Amino acid sequence: QTLLTLTGEDYRLAAKLADENYKRADQLFKDGSMSKQDYDGIKNKKDEADLKVSWCDVKSPLTGTVLTKYHEAGEMVAPGTKLFTLADIKDIYAYIYVPQPAIAGLRLQEKVAGFLPEIKGRAFKGTITWIAEEAEFTPKNVQTQAERTRLVYAVKIVFENSDETLKPGMTIEVTLPKGK
Repeated sequence: QTLLTLTGEDYRLAAKLADENYKRADQLFKDGSMSKQDYDGIKNKKDEADLKVSWCDVKSPLTGTVLTKYHEAGEMVAPGTKLFTLADIKDIYAYIYVPQPAIAGLRLQEKVAGFLPEIKGRAFKGTITWIAEEAEFTPKNVQTQAERTRLVYAVKIVFENSDETLKPGMTIEVTLPKGK
């Protein structure tokens, strides 16, 4: 989907001139008055100009929702400027941090439940899709069992969000399976 179209007057003018040159060259080439090499050069310039005009249409690389729009209509922007923040709200995930003693009981693709504190009683089905290989917040010296309980591992959980209730940045509480 096209999110916006940049004016790109310079590209559009160049494309118009290249198109006119190409039309003349096409007729001359068909009449035998122009070499194949000259014709190909003019056609390449037209194709390049058309490509640059197509860059003026900013299209979404994913199906999603515009979360943030950084510029207003009529503003000048430089190449490489951030225009939007997009997200696929239906594909939402959260990272939780699980203590070291509980990590051994978790499995990839295991089902878990998430709850929003604001919506009591509503559970969101989640699936564990990634478990970190290394602990975070690691103390420098881990020697006793009590010190190992301070280690935590990042776990990524993807939630079903077909009604788009969950949004990026929201806090969600996760209930791990019993005994974990």
